Amino acid sequence: MPVPTTLDDFSGQARAAWAAAQATSRTVLSDATAALASARADLASATAAMTAARAALAATRAELEASTVPADQAVLIAQAAVLQAQARAHEAAVREAGEAVARNEARSSAGARFLAAANVGVSRAAAERTALEAEHDRLQALREAATEPPLDTLPAEVNDALAGPPYTDAKARVDGDLPAELVSAARASYAAEADLVAAYRTGSEAADDLLAAALSGARGHDAAVDEARGRLERAERRLRDWVDRARERFARAQAQLQAVADGGPLLTEAEDEVLDDDTDGAAAAALRATRETALGTLRTAGIAVDGALLAARAPDPGADVTEAAGVKSAVAVESGATTALNNAEIAYAPKAADYAALVSNVPDSAWARLLAFLEAEATLKELDAINPATLATGVEQAEKALAAALWARHAGALSTAWLAEQAALRQALYERARDSRPGRLLGAVRGDA
Repeated sequence: MPVPTTLDDFSGQARAAWAAAQATSRTVLSDATAALASARADLASATAAMTAARAALAATRAELEASTVPADQAVLIAQAAVLQAQARAHEAAVREAGEAVARNEARSSAGARFLAAANVGVSRAAAERTALEAEHDRLQALREAATEPPLDTLPAEVNDALAGPPYTDAKARVDGDLPAELVSAARASYAAEADLVAAYRTGSEAADDLLAAALSGARGHDAAVDEARGRLERAERRLRDWVDRARERFARAQAQLQAVADGGPLLTEAEDEVLDDDTDGAAAAALRATRETALGTLRTAGIAVDGALLAARAPDPGADVTEAAGVKSAVAVESGATTALNNAEIAYAPKAADYAALVSNVPDSAWARLLAFLEAEATLKELDAINPATLATGVEQAEKALAAALWARHAGALSTAWLAEQAALRQALYERARDSRPGRLLGAVRGDA
């Protein structure tokens, strides 16, 4: 399926993907169930045929033991040989049917588990540090034990054993007592059984590797989803603020400006004359403006330093990051801002009293109206800088990014669920082939089937 571009697309595609997985698993489970039923029927039929063949063979052998006529004995011996071959063929069919039953039981169980997983999703858990350390210690101890007593001398012992008795004696016995062709055929059957077990083992290990890779990738999807959702929430807040509050804010700003405009003079004539004559106060106000700008710049620089430290320490909170490029750059800006503020303070300090004298001649009503104007002006400038289409596009793109992140996590979860059952299935097939191998060897070497 294509990567969804909206949350709605993701929801639909995710449901469709799980539904497809469910449908597939139902089909697989149905096929496995049908195959299991067929295999069980074959097993029952083969067992009945084997039982009948054995009974016929037993009856013929009993008749042979009771017979005293050489001609009759010859016929019975021939019949017994045929029945013996038939019985062994039926025994091989029983073994094969039994293996088919076991394989289909494993497939049926795996199909049922994956169907359940498709219904409820995949649950993931992060291992805690203590658990990881314990696992490391356990594996290290296991690795060390492989080359320590009593296993340290085993390789040499095995090598020596292949060069001397009793192996050499047994090989001489087999090669000397049996036809070479029979030995070769038996070796081929034996090798085929060994290859079967090895193939199942390899398949199981490969599935485990894929599962591990899927789990590893799935763990990273949660972080991507959280990040994408956070960005969408921010974009949505910006757009919603425009949609829900822009008109109201504009009307309020206009009303504030109208009130300031219609409220008459901010100062009386006397207050106005005092301020006009206060040249020292005016000069002090200019110096204070420079000081306030410098103070604001320093505060901003301090916040930037904090952000740079956070970014540098994120990978390792305990690390020394003083030499990190971003930190050094932010600190340099802060240092420059500190110098600028110090210079502004030095210039303003001697004139601070002049400024205080100046503002003392301004009534609170004038300050209130000035503040209303500044707020309204800032609101209008802020609204003017907003491009609603850009805000809408931002939400659209953020939703697209979140849908993609959710889809990636969903795909990882679905893959993980399926691979988990495939790994379990192949492990079960390997274990069945390994455990049933001893019972198959005699018939395979003898060539029953």
